[in-house]
Amino acid sequence: MTVKRLSILLSALLFAGEATAQDVLPLEGLVISETDPERTLISKPNWLRGLHVIGSDLPEQQRPQIEAVIPEEWLGTTICARITTIVGNYTALVEFNVPEEVNTRRARLNFISRYEDIISEVSPDNSGITLEKGRCIGDTSKTDRQYLANFWNEGAETLGAEDQDIELMLNMNIARADELLAEAELIEAGSTRIRLEPACARIDSPDALAYNFRCSFTIPAEYMPTHADATLRFGYKRLYRGRVSAPRSAVIFLGVAP
Repeated sequence: MTVKRLSILLSALLFAGEATAQDVLPLEGLVISETDPERTLISKPNWLRGLHVIGSDLPEQQRPQIEAVIPEEWLGTTICARITTIVGNYTALVEFNVPEEVNTRRARLNFISRYEDIISEVSPDNSGITLEKGRCIGDTSKTDRQYLANFWNEGAETLGAEDQDIELMLNMNIARADELLAEAELIEAGSTRIRLEPACARIDSPDALAYNFRCSFTIPAEYMPTHADATLRFGYKRLYRGRVSAPRSAVIFLGVAP
């Protein structure tokens, strides 16, 4: 069976200058809020602060840039982008309306920022973006929320090999935790669910104010799903002073080529 790669590897085409306007769906965002970078905001709600496919740095002239593949069931809906730096000196909420009919679901999410010089310099190591289905309002503590993996100021190294593993990184804001007990399960219609092993650790840095834990895991190429709207369920429990918390989870769309 031929393994399909993540369509978000589109960035490699952009490096080569081969992509045309028809290859990418441009989405223009409405900035709901954007903080003053002179302030530091701590302990804001929302445990997931970044959900990223790890690639290589984009050229400076192409930043800032968010890329993802829109799931079919998200067409005609609104996406909320929540952005923060790890130190909390920049946060933003941006809404994107997705058309019901599109020629491609490979999307580049653009918005006009007052602080473009700041977000042009960031990466998944020192900042995070989550793309969530729905408007930027409502309860941010509910479980089974739907998220979309994305590239943030990064892109794929190559589109040449079909045996490429995919690495995902989750930046997380977890209060009162000595350790995270995390699990991930790859789900594809009509096939066996595949358990993955996330590696989670506290970020040992005094700058870790907006988020303080990071989980990462690899999806081996041989396990990559082969339908366009494949999902992955990620869940965790907090271990604090010998006590285990109630579980929390999220559904993650990976973005596989239709």
